[in-house]
Amino acid sequence: MELINEYKNRYVLALSAVLNRLSNGKTLSKSEIYAEIQEAAGVEKHAAFGADFLEHIRSDTGLLFDFSDNTRVQPVRNGKIQFPISRGEKLYLLMILNSKYIPLFLDQSEIESLRHALEKEKLPDMSRYISVCPMRKGDDITPEFIQKFRLVQKAIRENRYIRYDNQTRQGLLKGMLSRPLRIEFSAADQVFRISMWNPAEGRAVKANLRRMRNVQAAETDTVQPVESIHKILSSRQASEPICLRIRNRRNAPERAALLFSMYDTTMKPLENGDWLMQLRYYEFDKQEIFRHILSFGPSAEVLSPAELIEEVQTHLKQYQHFSVPQGYEKG
Repeated sequence: MELINEYKNRYVLALSAVLNRLSNGKTLSKSEIYAEIQEAAGVEKHAAFGADFLEHIRSDTGLLFDFSDNTRVQPVRNGKIQFPISRGEKLYLLMILNSKYIPLFLDQSEIESLRHALEKEKLPDMSRYISVCPMRKGDDITPEFIQKFRLVQKAIRENRYIRYDNQTRQGLLKGMLSRPLRIEFSAADQVFRISMWNPAEGRAVKANLRRMRNVQAAETDTVQPVESIHKILSSRQASEPICLRIRNRRNAPERAALLFSMYDTTMKPLENGDWLMQLRYYEFDKQEIFRHILSFGPSAEVLSPAELIEEVQTHLKQYQHFSVPQGYEKG
C-alpha cells in the first residue's frame, strides 16, 4: 500500500482536471467548478470524507482559484492544495506513528501533533486486529541512534563525508572516512545499514549503523563529485538482473520479500501462485545474494543469468551425496 499517493487521490485528480481546463482557456463559473469536482470525486457517496475539502474549494479565500469574477474563474499560479486523505490512509498513518522507528523521521512535537489530529477521527484500535511481530529485535532506537541516523541523513543530502569508528568482527576500525550514499533497511534483520564510498580504498562499503561509533561530519580536502562516485558504482552494477521463480510454499514469497528488502527488487505474481522476482545488484553484493538464494532450497529457482544458474548447479553437485531432508524433493 502506498500511503498518501497524490496520483491516486480522486480529489487531486478532479482538481487537476479542472485546473488544466482553465489553463487551456476553458471558461468555468464557481458553481460549475464545484459541481465538476463534486461529481468527479464522488462526494455524494462520501459526503463526510470530502466536506472540508469542498468547503475549501468553495471558499472565496481558496488558494487554488481566483473567485473575483464568479462567472469566469481563473487559476492561481503556484496555488496550494488542501490534501484530503482517506480513512484507510489515516489508519495506516496511525499505525506508522506507533512504530518504534518513527522518531528517526519526525520530532516528538510533530508526532504528538499528528496523534492529536488523528484522535479526533475516532479511528478503530487496529492493534486488536493486527499484531506486528518482527522476526528479530533489530536496532534499539535510542537518542544516540537517532542522532547518528540524522547526521548520516544530513551528510547524504549535503554530499558530505563523515568520520566514524566501526566495530567489525576483526576488531574496531578507527577514524574511517567515507561518503554516505544511501540508508538501507533490512526488514528481515530489522537493522539499518549505510552504503558509503570509501575514497582510500576506491570502493563502496557497508556498515551497520548500530556498530558505527563517534560519527561526525568530516572537514576534508578529499573532494570527489557525487556524480563521479555514482558513475563508478554504475559501472560495477551487474549488467543483467537476477531472475528468480519463488514457489508459493513454506511462506517463501514473504521470506524472499523480507530477505531481499535492501536490494532493488520487483515481484510479480504468476498464474500458478508462484512469484517472479527480479533483483538488480552490484557485483560486490553477489556472494551475499548467492547465499540467500541457496537458503531457500527448492523453493527458489534461478531463471537467469546463465552464469548464476551454473554456479548454483556446481554448488549443489558438491553436496549431492548428502541425504535430502524429508519434505524436500530433489531437482
